[in-house]
Amino acid sequence: MTSTGRPLLLTTLLYFSALGAVAAGLYVSLSLMVPAVQAHFLRSDERPQSRLDVLVADARAIRQALATPIQPAEPLPPITARPLRPPVAAKPEHERKVLSRRPSAEARTAYAMWERPGERPSEHSGGGATTMSADRYRPQ
Repeated sequence: MTSTGRPLLLTTLLYFSALGAVAAGLYVSLSLMVPAVQAHFLRSDERPQSRLDVLVADARAIRQALATPIQPAEPLPPITARPLRPPVAAKPEHERKVLSRRPSAEARTAYAMWERPGERPSEHSGGGATTMSADRYRPQ
């Protein structure tokens, strides 16, 4: 062998050995991973439910509820039907009349003469008429 042949043979040998190591690593990893992946997917019913599983189950239940027909509501009575309660105007005359009581003249006079507790007689200007007291918020 010449001096150029030896480095070429060594480079080729290193190249193929690296390819073999990569192939062996892939084979071992795939042979270990495939059974684990198959076991995971075969036992997928035993795993706890995720949020996505719950949402999918709710969506299926809603779709099924929407697909079931419902009974139509009973039709409304016609507008000319008699109402269940009598209208307000149908009350008897004595119930409809609003009683408005006006105080008698004596009562009005007594109210006008009434003195509030705590007031002194000198605060009144005349016979029972109340005078307007000074407004404390109004500027003088």
